[in-house]
Amino acid sequence: MRTLLVCLTALFITACFSFPAAINNNTTAEELVQYAQTAMDRDQHKLAIYYYEEILKRFSNNDEKVCDAEYGIASVHYKQRRYKLAKEEFEEILQKYNGPSSKNLPKKYQILSKIRLERIAEKQKSVPKFLQRLEKT
Repeated sequence: MRTLLVCLTALFITACFSFPAAINNNTTAEELVQYAQTAMDRDQHKLAIYYYEEILKRFSNNDEKVCDAEYGIASVHYKQRRYKLAKEEFEEILQKYNGPSSKNLPKKYQILSKIRLERIAEKQKSVPKFLQRLEKT
């Protein structure tokens, strides 16, 4: 009985952290964003990135949806306190607003990326330099 309980517990824990076997081909970008945000709310960062990367694969020709996904991935890294990586990603997003496809991009990600970059700069000022070197990339 005890062995059965241990096996069921292990199975349950594994199921909670596993990726979906497949995402329906009819799943919209908006649904994928919702799945990613739900994963973020549950601190399932790898799963959130999985959904955002799926958007990048499926909707690569749609500048707005790509921007949604790239901002989402940068936000995951920000939440993980991977500030160096998040900073690079937010800066890349802002660069797109200087390019030819900028008219197709949601203005909100330009504004939000600037805000996140300001917060990263504030956090980096308050952290001693020797600890900044230890930051995850």
